[in-house]
Amino acid sequence: MKKLLLPLLLASSQAVASTVKCEIEATTVHTSASQMEWNLSDRSAVVTMRSGYRYQGKVTRVVDHNAGVKVNIVVDYPSRVNGTDIVEYAFYPLFTPNMERVLAVNYLVEDGRQHLGSFAGISVVNCSS
Repeated sequence: MKKLLLPLLLASSQAVASTVKCEIEATTVHTSASQMEWNLSDRSAVVTMRSGYRYQGKVTRVVDHNAGVKVNIVVDYPSRVNGTDIVEYAFYPLFTPNMERVLAVNYLVEDGRQHLGSFAGISVVNCSS
């Protein structure tokens, strides 16, 4: 059954688009990111911070969720940013067109091991493709 879901998942409106771009409102205080975009074809992602810095990430998981797909993105910073080594974002579709909910968690890497650092909040974002 799961093998049959993948072609349907890839045919969803989000997966067909070459790039999905999400804007996070400036009033959202839980994350220092202002924009996120990803491409499901090559599983690449870019996170733009409010400071203007851009970090490369990767799509690590895509699964069917409600009326669309849930996408996980991981950014492994080249050096610690705001006390964080790795951040993981999970985008969930809402039932409102072009609206997503994003959850973010931060990780620290110490002695070669990854540890949950903090919860970075849940925000509603506007996405387009």
